[in-house]
Amino acid sequence: AVKVVTIFPNNPSKGLPTTQGIIVLTSTENGEHLAVMNASYLTRLRTGAMTALATDSLARKDANILTVIGTGEMAFEQTIGVLAIRNINQLLLFNRTIEKAHQFSEKLKGFGVDIPIVIASSVNEAVSSADIVCCATKSNTPVFDGKFLRPGTHVNGVGSYLPHMHEIDRTTISKSSKIVVDDIHGAKDEAGELIDAEE
Repeated sequence: AVKVVTIFPNNPSKGLPTTQGIIVLTSTENGEHLAVMNASYLTRLRTGAMTALATDSLARKDANILTVIGTGEMAFEQTIGVLAIRNINQLLLFNRTIEKAHQFSEKLKGFGVDIPIVIASSVNEAVSSADIVCCATKSNTPVFDGKFLRPGTHVNGVGSYLPHMHEIDRTTISKSSKIVVDDIHGAKDEAGELIDAEE
């Protein structure tokens, strides 16, 4: 299988997704191309599954308040993944554009999510209430201040995929008891906040 992805950050202003991709599946027996699939959904599904796995393995078992920062395309599978493995009884959403947070809330409700959903006006207040924080943004600067995290809070950061991107601040990184990445080589080349903290 070969995955081809393009990233065009200005696409949303044209009504197009930032990230687009395809997967070509080829037979290892005769080289025949068996399928061409949309990679965007599969990428979101895989990332959401990794978030669920990380949360299941690393977050406290009694964690029940989830804060989601960024309500774009990638955030949906992150949220559903966490809801599948923890008994979340409150969901806080923060997005720079409040209308998008409301639309995301409606999408979750339409999917069957029936827990209280709060649209937060302050990202740091939302973080200070959380047991689990999921960041799914394309930010070049940290999206919350780590001093507002309570001890024992689990943080998933999935948005930084280029060296100049920084969802998570140095405070959060320095006070973390454990940092886990899915691919150490990829993290050394792509995870901006970890590259910055190491330097």
